[in-house]
Amino acid sequence: MNRHHTVFRNLLYLYGSELGTKSVSLLLFLVLVNSLGDVRFGQYSFAVAFVTIFNVIIDAGIMAYTTREIARNKSHYSIYFWYALLWKIPLIFIAFILMTGILWILKYNQDIFILIGLAGVMMVLDNLNTLFRSFFQAFEKMAYIAIPRFFEKLLLLIIVTIFTWKGATVSLIFKIIIGVYGFSFFTTLFLALRYLPYPKMPHFQKNTFFLILKTAIPFALFNFFGLIYLHFDTLMISQFLGDAAVGWYNAAYQPILVLYFIAGLMMTAIYPIMSEYYTKSSSQLSLVFTESLRFLMIVGLPLSMGITLIAPSVVPFAFGISYIPAIPALQILAWVLLFAFLNSGLSTFLNSSNRQHLNLLTTGFGLFFNIATNFYFIPRYGIVGAALTTLMTEIVVFGLSCFFVNRVVSLFPFVFSIIKPILITGIMAIIILILPPVHFIIMILLGVLIYSFFCLFLGVIGVKEKEFVRHFLQPSP
Repeated sequence: MNRHHTVFRNLLYLYGSELGTKSVSLLLFLVLVNSLGDVRFGQYSFAVAFVTIFNVIIDAGIMAYTTREIARNKSHYSIYFWYALLWKIPLIFIAFILMTGILWILKYNQDIFILIGLAGVMMVLDNLNTLFRSFFQAFEKMAYIAIPRFFEKLLLLIIVTIFTWKGATVSLIFKIIIGVYGFSFFTTLFLALRYLPYPKMPHFQKNTFFLILKTAIPFALFNFFGLIYLHFDTLMISQFLGDAAVGWYNAAYQPILVLYFIAGLMMTAIYPIMSEYYTKSSSQLSLVFTESLRFLMIVGLPLSMGITLIAPSVVPFAFGISYIPAIPALQILAWVLLFAFLNSGLSTFLNSSNRQHLNLLTTGFGLFFNIATNFYFIPRYGIVGAALTTLMTEIVVFGLSCFFVNRVVSLFPFVFSIIKPILITGIMAIIILILPPVHFIIMILLGVLIYSFFCLFLGVIGVKEKEFVRHFLQPSP
C-alpha cells in the first residue's frame, strides 16, 4: 500500500468515526448546557479550562515528539513507550502541586477545590489515553484511535443523560467522566499491547531519557502558549464577570471547538506523512502541505460565514433564552474557526520539518498578545471583548506562521487559489441575506447548495486537485 493510499485510508477511519464522535460530543454539550444552566455550566467550563492549562505539564510535549520520532524510525518504539510513561510520574505530581498552589493563592473556596481536583483526575486519564493513541498514530493505525473514542463519547452521553434527568451536580458530572475515561484507558492499553509491537523494557540510558524531555520542550511550550490563549479568557471572565458569563462564552465557543475536528483530524493523519517526506522528498512534502492548506480554506471559509449568519436563530433554539448574550460572541468566534483551520496546517508543517522552535516563537508572541488584549477588552466589553481578542490572536499567529513557512515553501500558489472560494462565499452570503427569513436549517441547506454549485461551476476543484485525490485512492502496485 503506497503512502497516499495509507493517508486516505486513515482519513476515512478518522473522519467517519470522528464525525460520529463529534456528533455525540455535540449532543453531550447540549445536554450539559440545558441541564446545568448558565451558572453551573460556567463552573464546569471554568474547571475544565483551568486543568487543561496544566495538562501541558503532564504532556510536556512528549506525545508530539515521540509520534514524530516513532514515525521516522519504528524500531525505537519500545524506548519511547517506556520513557514516555516514566516521565508521566513526576510530571503529574508537579502539575497537581502547581494547581493546588495557584488555587490557594487566588483564595478559591472549598467547592472549587473539589471541582478542580475531580477535573484534574479526569485530565490525567485523558492524557494517558492520548499518549497511547499517539502510538497508534505513529504506526498509522488510525482505526484504533477513532473507533474507541466514538464509543467512549457514546457511553459518556448515555450515562450523563440518565443522571441529568435526576438533576446531576457538576461534581457528579466529573465523577461520571472519570469513570468512563478510566474504562477507556484500560481499553486503549489493551489494544496497544495487542495490536502494536510488544514494547520490551529497554536498558535505561540516562542521557536518552533526559534528551527526550529536552527535545520535547519546544512542543510543550508551543502547546502551553496555545492553551493559554485558548483558555485564559475563560479564567479572566470568571474573575471579572462571574459564572454566568463564563457559561455564555463557553456555550458560544464549544461549537467552534467541535467543528475544529475537521482540520485537527486531517492534520493528525498527515503529520506522520509530512514528517517522513521531510527526510525523503521535499517535492512531495510541498504538494501535501499546499493542497492540505487549500482544503482547509475551502472548508473553513463557508463554515465561518454560515455560523455568523445563523447564530441569532441557533442560540435561543439550541441553548435556551438565558444564553442570548452569547450570540454576538458566537458570530465573532465563527471567524476564529477559519484562522484556526489554517494555523493547524501551518503549525503541522513547521513541526514536521523540525522547525518547532518557530511554532514556539509564533505562539509565544500570540500568548503575550492575547493576555495583554484580554486585560484591556474583557473588563470593557465583556464576552464580546474576549471573542475579539481570540480572533485577533489567531490572525496574528497566522501572519507570523505564514512568514516562516513562506521561507521554506512558497505560499503564492495557495494565495492565488483562494480567490474563487472567497468570491463564492460572498455570493452565498448575499443570496441568503436577501432571501425572506427562514428557519436556520433551511438556511444551512441553501448555503451548502449555493456554495457547492458555484464551486463546481467556477472550477474550484480542478484537474490538479482531482489528480491529488487520485493518488490517495490509487492502490499500491
